[in-house]
Amino acid sequence: MNYKLDLNDKNSVLNFLESNGIIEASAGTGKTYTIIELVKNLILEKNIKPEEILIVTFTEKATGELKDRIFKKFDELTKDSSQIVREKSKDIVNNINNFEIHTIHSFCNKLIKEYPFEIGCNFENSIIDDSYLIEEYFFYYIRKDIFNEFEEDVIKDIFSIIGFDDDNPENKIKGNILDYIKKVKYIFNFIEKKILKEDIISSIRNFKKINFTEIEEKINTSNINKRSQSSIINKINKLKESDINNFIEILDKELIGYYFDKEEIIDLFKDIGLYNYYENGINLKNLIVDYIATRVYQLVDKHKKDNFLIAFDDMILYVYRAIKDSEVFKKRVQEAYRYAFIDEFQDTDPVQWEIFKKIFLDNEKNRLIIIGDPKQSIYLFRNACLDVYFEAKEYIVKKNGLLAQLDTIFRSTESLIDGYNGIFALNNYFENSQIQYSNVNSPQPNKKIFENIKPINFIKLLKEDRGKQFCRFIAGEIKKLIDDNSIKIYDEKNDNCRNVLYSDIAILVSSRDDAANIQRYLSKNGIPSSFYKKNLLFQSKEAIQIFYLLDYWADMGNIGKLKKLLLTDFYILSEDNIDEMINKEIEVLQKVFDSSKPENMITTFFNTIRLEEVIGIKYRSNYKRVVINYRHIAEKLENIAFREKLDIFSLKNRLLLLIYSEKEEEIDEDLFRNEGKNENVVSILTIHASKGLEFPIVFDYGALKGIPGNKKKYYYSELKKDYTEHIVKYSFTKKEKDKIGQKEIEEYRRLHYVAITRGEYSCYLPVVEMGNNSSLACWLGKNLENLTEEENYKIINIDQYNEIIEFEKNNIEDQNKEEILTFNQVSLDEIYKHDRFFTIKSFSSLKKFDYDIITEKEYNYKEDENYPIIEELINNLPSLPGGTKSGSMLHKILEKIDYSLINRDEIDKTIEKTLKYYSITFDNEKLLNIKNEIKNTFNILVNKKIINDFSLKDLKVTDRKNELDFYFYVDENFINGEIDLLFRYNNRYYIVDWKSNKLEENETPESNFKKHYEVQAKIYTYAMKKYLEKNVFNFSYEKNFGGIFYIYLRIINENNDNGIIYNNYPANEIEDFYTELKEMIKSNKEKTILELKEILKKEE
Repeated sequence: MNYKLDLNDKNSVLNFLESNGIIEASAGTGKTYTIIELVKNLILEKNIKPEEILIVTFTEKATGELKDRIFKKFDELTKDSSQIVREKSKDIVNNINNFEIHTIHSFCNKLIKEYPFEIGCNFENSIIDDSYLIEEYFFYYIRKDIFNEFEEDVIKDIFSIIGFDDDNPENKIKGNILDYIKKVKYIFNFIEKKILKEDIISSIRNFKKINFTEIEEKINTSNINKRSQSSIINKINKLKESDINNFIEILDKELIGYYFDKEEIIDLFKDIGLYNYYENGINLKNLIVDYIATRVYQLVDKHKKDNFLIAFDDMILYVYRAIKDSEVFKKRVQEAYRYAFIDEFQDTDPVQWEIFKKIFLDNEKNRLIIIGDPKQSIYLFRNACLDVYFEAKEYIVKKNGLLAQLDTIFRSTESLIDGYNGIFALNNYFENSQIQYSNVNSPQPNKKIFENIKPINFIKLLKEDRGKQFCRFIAGEIKKLIDDNSIKIYDEKNDNCRNVLYSDIAILVSSRDDAANIQRYLSKNGIPSSFYKKNLLFQSKEAIQIFYLLDYWADMGNIGKLKKLLLTDFYILSEDNIDEMINKEIEVLQKVFDSSKPENMITTFFNTIRLEEVIGIKYRSNYKRVVINYRHIAEKLENIAFREKLDIFSLKNRLLLLIYSEKEEEIDEDLFRNEGKNENVVSILTIHASKGLEFPIVFDYGALKGIPGNKKKYYYSELKKDYTEHIVKYSFTKKEKDKIGQKEIEEYRRLHYVAITRGEYSCYLPVVEMGNNSSLACWLGKNLENLTEEENYKIINIDQYNEIIEFEKNNIEDQNKEEILTFNQVSLDEIYKHDRFFTIKSFSSLKKFDYDIITEKEYNYKEDENYPIIEELINNLPSLPGGTKSGSMLHKILEKIDYSLINRDEIDKTIEKTLKYYSITFDNEKLLNIKNEIKNTFNILVNKKIINDFSLKDLKVTDRKNELDFYFYVDENFINGEIDLLFRYNNRYYIVDWKSNKLEENETPESNFKKHYEVQAKIYTYAMKKYLEKNVFNFSYEKNFGGIFYIYLRIINENNDNGIIYNNYPANEIEDFYTELKEMIKSNKEKTILELKEILKKEE
């Protein structure tokens, strides 16, 4: 039932706490404050102990913030007039760590540690990301085990159906079915799919019994027109000639999918049984993939159990199964926690809901209060299920629970609140009948006063280049907001009005590409900005290196782990003297371990090794940022160790949990507040990252973009009468795809609800009147006429806007000092690895082959690259000019393209995107010469036979890696270098370096190489020789290293080998070269190091 919760009325609060409850809290309505007030009353009025209250929230950051705010609340109450309140509050302050505040993963991890027998886990488990195990056992199964389970003819059909045949290499399987098996493991195991191999065998054999003659006769005698009959018969004939896989594809794409919107034809397909074959075909493919998934999961689970490993999602599933199957375990958890508050419940998945429901709603003594806002459910890609929210809401209400709604927004001005009330109440904005928008209110009085600024601004864009128009408008409007002294907003600190600052402004985007484009527009107009990327603290390289430290302490005596630690940032040494360091460092690490506790051990170690000095030597100019990251991580981990009373093994696992659970769409808000908002710069961030933040002025650039349709979906849900059905499939029918599409539209609208409600004073929204895509801008274009009478809205026609400013090309460096707040992201895959082409060691920063080839998709560039200027290109036509700008562009194309596509039309699109990125458009016909010149050069390059009959077009993307950074170590000095391309062919490894510079008159590639690059080539060769010897099993330089190519891109032609310099230096020559370098450094260190750095600089 609906309940009016009044936090200022003690009886209202206590009555609410007597029942299970739901709190629906719109954006900015004080959700966290409400939780704290309820907790306060539980402790002071109902004498509930802190350890009996479970609070589960979405992020680790949120758990820390809640604990801090609870501490502050009770610290204030230590000065209360009541002695009882003062004493209770002092006790809470002194025992603040008794509160059970967790993320879902840390809560389940705690239960597993406390109840391993009841849950069925090993005592001590190492936490892993099991993606690599799934991949390993997937290929093991389809290469070996499957042949023990099925007859040869059935296996042939199975492989055909899943696309695993001679024409479809393993990469296709890896990209599709393996992707499915990895992504659906969690929900798949929750719904406990059971697939029998007998079902597969019978389904395949039944599927092949189609009667084509009967089908054709029925089509010819049907009422549909002759033209359609003929077209359908032609496609039926294609079915006759197809194998089982193509049969399903033709049904899906050319028949059912093609005619899906033509009701009379679909009815015919149903009458003649073709529609049944379509659905059976889709189901057959799903049946096979699900059976393979089941077998892979079984193999992976056995491996994990045998090796004392546990994956992150396993924790939740283990607890769910134990709660479901063991009354004893469930009762123990119920006795431990009287109350539970589940925050951000709109982002809860079905497994988590079942856990909380069985613990807290199956017992009359327990109470469950869920807090959320269905309008802010934006994590569908993480299995968050809004249908589960509605199911839980109905379930709690049926059990006499209370529904309280927070409808007073403290974040925004009254006029802005009225403005977006009008938008969200309009024409079924949320596209979901379960979300009935109710107007929200402003507190009275609302102190957020302002002058000369409209709450909601609609910018009507013209038809062409809308993104560019809106970018230019944003730049012009920001200039106006900053320069116009009549525009004022409220300064809470000084209780008066002030001018707008850059830091008051946020631009919300839907992708990093959009952020980069906007940042360039702002830069060229002298507007300082920062794009806060989501490479988060616990996903950084620094977090991984601290993990190596904890991993050694958790297993002291393991020399392999010690060697890995010695190759981190914490030590300055080479691989050659590791063995000398081992005994010394064992003693140091043991001494730190013995003299400190987990809550200060990392800091003690940092002080012992003099972290600032070590990092200063290794990182030079950027060392302060790296040190801050290390200290920040150490502080957070030590606080967790103290709060949760963790030993070092548990702290190691806790760090892994943090690395996993800190999702890429969340922003490190502490970092944002401390280092972003304190700077006077415009903030650019994704809408997902903005959740939980607020800004005086917001531009919703993401509203221009529709729903991205490039990610394959494997899961959706349907809310039934009293339960939610969860559907997990590899392939969906057209009808099911439409349902998924509707779910995406609904979430897209909720995403922009989040964007619009970030604003405190003003919000700017683009409007497109002539458009049919799914963007919010198009929706506004169709509905704007219903809003124009409101005094809170302003419509700006872009063709009449007089604040737009042109680019000022020379002001970038002087006026805009951008800082990209980011970390060097390292994936979990770099912690637990299986045998691959490359395994990562700290000798270099070489990354694994990660298949970063891009054909038709947009790709990201570094924001600090230089771009060629149009005038420079035109003046140098018809050929591409020399210099670093053109060289950088050519390198970027070579890095991103798939060489096998050079002879196809797709390469045109890739080259054009790169040229446009470098500010080259095709308005001037002469510029087409550049594209043709580049394409011609690349055609020659990839078709040139460089090794016997091998050319680059034959190179698999799995056997190449572009842009490899490495550290070249000489006599206690690290020098950074970068290799353009490393590839593998016939079990030999080759280096390629592209040269795009123009040669001097009478200069040849050979003379240019001897003069400028031979030392560089030997350094590259030595670095790769040492690396491959250490990391490739049984590597022999003579047998397995193929040599190094220097390819002069402007010189090569199809008729001769001009422009290709090849060397394969003997091993003794490379070792002698390294010895000579060390001698040179000893005799003149500073000069030699400078020369080496100059040699390794990537400049043309």
